[in-house]
Amino acid sequence: MTAQDNIDLVRQFIDDVWNNQNAENARQYLADDYVEHNPMGDFEGIDEFGTFWEMTLEAFPDNQIDIQETTGDGQMVAFHYMIQGTHKGNLGPLEPTNQKVKLDACFICRIKDGKIEESWYVFDQLSLNVQLGVIELPDYIQEMQEQMRTAGEQTEGEGPTSDRPRA
Repeated sequence: MTAQDNIDLVRQFIDDVWNNQNAENARQYLADDYVEHNPMGDFEGIDEFGTFWEMTLEAFPDNQIDIQETTGDGQMVAFHYMIQGTHKGNLGPLEPTNQKVKLDACFICRIKDGKIEESWYVFDQLSLNVQLGVIELPDYIQEMQEQMRTAGEQTEGEGPTSDRPRA
């Protein structure tokens, strides 16, 4: 398969299985011995993937994935995307908060014989917990965010606040 074929395969998987919520079609895209490395743990096989899929959509029934960037080659595909959804069901022991969340995520997968054989899924867990109200950002991070916002609001004529070159 070409790099574009692999990218198209993963795009179709995300649209069909996740955005259109068709878990029964996962076998069309995933190898029988599929392995997913995920912040929640490693999942082996299509059945374990199905359990993760069900738990995710129970917690976020309006879950949608918006692909931002893609790259790939003859074996590997990488995506950067945004996940959005509303927390309307249990997320493990966490009861619904009805909070809308928007998270950055990356998905890297290995393709073999036209199927996704292995993947690495990483999402912004800190942001998820903050948006759900489970935790608050530490003061130093809030202060850094404010400093960055203030620096970004400088007019062009003011220039940098230090002698270091700016990006």
